[in-house]
Amino acid sequence: MFGSKELAYAITMHDYELFMAINQHELLYQVFGRYKFGKLTANLDIFMRRF
Repeated sequence: MFGSKELAYAITMHDYELFMAINQHELLYQVFGRYKFGKLTANLDIFMRRF
């Protein structure tokens, strides 16, 4: 069984790994409209689904 601190740490580390996988270009595509660029923002989409 996990304590609350261990659980919080595990969730935080998972979120950090997802965040670090996001490429800078994905943020630009999201801000300016991915339909204009025709690019995928897979890492950003996965990260945003967490919230």
